[in-house]
Amino acid sequence: MIRNIVVLLALTLTSSLSFAAEQPATDPSSVDDVKQVTVEFQAALAKKDRDSLLALFLNDSVPVMGVASDKTIARIRLKKADAAKVVPSTSGKFVDSIVGDAAASREIFSNVRIHSDGAVASVYFDFVFESNGEPQNIGSESWLLTRTDQGWKISGIVYSMNFPEKK
Repeated sequence: MIRNIVVLLALTLTSSLSFAAEQPATDPSSVDDVKQVTVEFQAALAKKDRDSLLALFLNDSVPVMGVASDKTIARIRLKKADAAKVVPSTSGKFVDSIVGDAAASREIFSNVRIHSDGAVASVYFDFVFESNGEPQNIGSESWLLTRTDQGWKISGIVYSMNFPEKK
């Protein structure tokens, strides 16, 4: 029986390794194209250019979800006890909130990591979201992208909410 388990484990490991070896490597041209989407996103957000921002998404119903850190949700719940830790939205609502805010906004990305097989891509990065030059949210963000006939489009965003304490 132990021999059967060892053989099964060996077969599983071997098949897992061969499966991993068959996975396509990240497509370098896709990485450059996806990186360009991040650059266009930052520029359109800073300009509050609604049409340009929306054009980066697959459609205006793409999920955009914020997730509050434990520290942030604890502070928020001091003022609003039933505040949600996970805040689901859509790309349309997200864009409208950015464009509708009179304050100057910008989002700074760092440690950007992109993986793509040429058809789909993921982007993961750290960010600082500023309003009128002051950090409002600091965290990590992840995008899923889909390569369409019109180019790369964002098909999902999830980001952490770590609100700095007010001075």
